[in-house]
Amino acid sequence: MRAAVVAATESAKRFARTTPLVTGDGVFDRSAIMRAAICSAQARMEVTGDAWGVCMSYALKGAWAAAKASRLVRAH
Repeated sequence: MRAAVVAATESAKRFARTTPLVTGDGVFDRSAIMRAAICSAQARMEVTGDAWGVCMSYALKGAWAAAKASRLVRAH
């Protein structure tokens, strides 16, 4: 399970290179986080064949982890 969250986090970080997950004033961009999670979940579903809910769960955990990390980086 931990590996799935790490993979989803890395996927969200790649997405964040083109679309920021945090706005300039440090507020989470929930729309961007959800788009990152959907992209990650679709990729995971194609590879593993897991149910959408399972893939989305891991993807959301990863996307939020990436957004929190991004906000910490912007704060410093």
